[in-house]
Amino acid sequence: MRKLSIFILSTLFLSQHVLADNTSDVMSPTEDPACRAIVKTCLSAGYIKEPGKQLWLNCMKPILLGQDVASISFTAETIQTCRNAKIVQLKQDLQDLQTASKP
Repeated sequence: MRKLSIFILSTLFLSQHVLADNTSDVMSPTEDPACRAIVKTCLSAGYIKEPGKQLWLNCMKPILLGQDVASISFTAETIQTCRNAKIVQLKQDLQDLQTASKP
């Protein structure tokens, strides 16, 4: 069961860009300040929804995974704070999906 939960959580994290259809989905008013800073910087650098310049897939996700994104840098603390906030959010999303009644 634990392996299944980890798999589902990983899948949600890695596929979040598919579920987001606009920038408001990525940056809600309650978003963690560290994540808001990353999103704003990615948007300022031209990452939206163009192939190769997608906000989540080509900017935010690589930053949260510790990869370099051209001309964008953050402190390790900012990245870790946002990563932790995303993990909490995804765990809540997973819990919501697991407890939802079947359609």
